[in-house]
Amino acid sequence: MKQFFKILAAFAVLAFLSVSTAVAADSDADRIIGKYKKSEDVEYVRLNRILLKAAIECDEDMSGWLKGVRRMDVMIIEGGTDMAYRFSEDVSSLKEKGWSMPVKVSDGGDAVEIYAMKKGEKIREVVILVADEVDCVFVRIKGKVAESDIKDMVEGININ
Repeated sequence: MKQFFKILAAFAVLAFLSVSTAVAADSDADRIIGKYKKSEDVEYVRLNRILLKAAIECDEDMSGWLKGVRRMDVMIIEGGTDMAYRFSEDVSSLKEKGWSMPVKVSDGGDAVEIYAMKKGEKIREVVILVADEVDCVFVRIKGKVAESDIKDMVEGININ
């Protein structure tokens, strides 16, 4: 499982590095989160700046990248429901709203899609959707992260 998250982090970093400037409403991801977070088949957690600072203190390798992150939202939607399908469709609609989708990977029953929104030289939001036959996992990272910080993090990732 740890290996999976390292690979997922590497894909997220690649997404950060390959995004083009996109104009999108800040509320696109918020709308998706608001629509699903209180549903019975959904587990939702928001990590605010205080919790992220604690993560920085625990993992020095992530400190350069996390310092610009204001918050992370994580939702897990139980699969096998119509809601999981509708949720995936809603996330996929981000590309129609000006978000770039620099990474899309499918491996067997698993699919990973990463969407990003950039303003100026800063990456403002990233949405990662991981779906399989059982669950959908949605991660939204919001903040102001410089591409140089992401590049430094990529160079420091050791996937073994």
